[in-house]
Amino acid sequence: MVYESAKILKNLIKMKKYIILKLQKTKKSFSYSQRLHVPSSSPPSNLKPLTLRVQHKNVAPPLFILSFYMKNKTQISHPKHGRRRQTDSAPATTIVGPDFDHDIIAEILSRLPAKSLLRFRCVCKSWLALISDPSFVKNHLSRVNTNHFNLLLGTRPLQASVLKLDDGDVAITELDYPEMHDFEGECFPNIYGSCNGLICIEFGSGSIILWNPCTREFKQLPEPELHICESSSIFESFVYLAGFGYDSTIEDYKVIRATKIYEAETTLQVFTLKTGSWRPNPDFNHISQGSEYIYRFEKQGFLLNETLHWVALLRGVEYEEGTLGILSLGLAEEKFKVMALFPCHSPISASILTVGNSLFVYHEFGIWMMKEYGVEESWTKVIYISPECLPQHFDNMLTPLCILENGEVLLRCRSLGLYNPEEKTFRNIICDCEAYFLHYVAYVETLVSPITGM
Repeated sequence: MVYESAKILKNLIKMKKYIILKLQKTKKSFSYSQRLHVPSSSPPSNLKPLTLRVQHKNVAPPLFILSFYMKNKTQISHPKHGRRRQTDSAPATTIVGPDFDHDIIAEILSRLPAKSLLRFRCVCKSWLALISDPSFVKNHLSRVNTNHFNLLLGTRPLQASVLKLDDGDVAITELDYPEMHDFEGECFPNIYGSCNGLICIEFGSGSIILWNPCTREFKQLPEPELHICESSSIFESFVYLAGFGYDSTIEDYKVIRATKIYEAETTLQVFTLKTGSWRPNPDFNHISQGSEYIYRFEKQGFLLNETLHWVALLRGVEYEEGTLGILSLGLAEEKFKVMALFPCHSPISASILTVGNSLFVYHEFGIWMMKEYGVEESWTKVIYISPECLPQHFDNMLTPLCILENGEVLLRCRSLGLYNPEEKTFRNIICDCEAYFLHYVAYVETLVSPITGM
């Protein structure tokens, strides 16, 4: 039966791809059916063909109505009005999706996009329970293709732009930030990072949230406490470094904040989602402006291999003046270290990219890839950006945001555009001065809840 179920699943998946392709190419209603033979323990003469019918009408929000019919029982339900048509060969008996093999239904649904699953929750109660189940959410998360991601751009105080990039095709939508009573919206939000579809953002009022842009669910975190001496004030403190990620050793999400208080040591604070509270980490190795290294450029940590990464200007007797390196912090150990030096030595326009499971750095119009994670000698230059192709007055704000599967590079240089390294061309996507100030983060669409982490 395992073999036969696998064959059924394979056919259903093929059919699902065909339907999605049809939906993308047509604006008309259509109906598609495929006959699948489901073996049973009975002799071959008793095998009953199973037909899967899918109907779609895009005048309403897309909804797949999946119904399974046994031989000579072809009852069809209109997805909106409930009108029915049936043959006279046998009494109408419908075997709907949830009554079919539960494991196969769960397997098929776990391969669908998160936004489709959010709509499918209204098909029936059993599907709602299945899609909301933490084990299903975890299984769906394991199948998410990290190469297909969205880019959230913080171009406005109250609203973000979401870029969906697919082999050079760009779709831009506007997305409002969650409404909070203490958010005044007077300045741009600071993005700490993203992990498993969740984004951590700090707003100008000091409010920090975990947010799933796909489900629109969010959780507002308690305000972290700062122990400030009498001679200092809250206005003399600032967030030095920040990051967000998942620690598999405790199966929990963590928010990291390194806060610098005037004339005092840096304080490391850690929020864990399961406890719902912040805690100081007094044992971490301190960041000091006058000793080993200082933070430079972006405060957002880039997540890879459950480790946060920042660009740092290194200081110390063992480093030449102006030496750049990658400062890292493992979410499990909560200790800082210099993971590797930059492949070039000049403190000008440097940044980090994480694409898939690889670490990249940008420096002086070149993009370098660390082919073996943690091995400094494995830096390899993979892309050169010709400055002659870029808009005028791009200055030192030139920052690569991501690399697409087709090799194009999304660049921020006052405007936002795509650079083709093979053809050496640049085309604008957002011609807006606000893009000059934007914060950004890449995220995938998942069902993970920011409230429970599941």
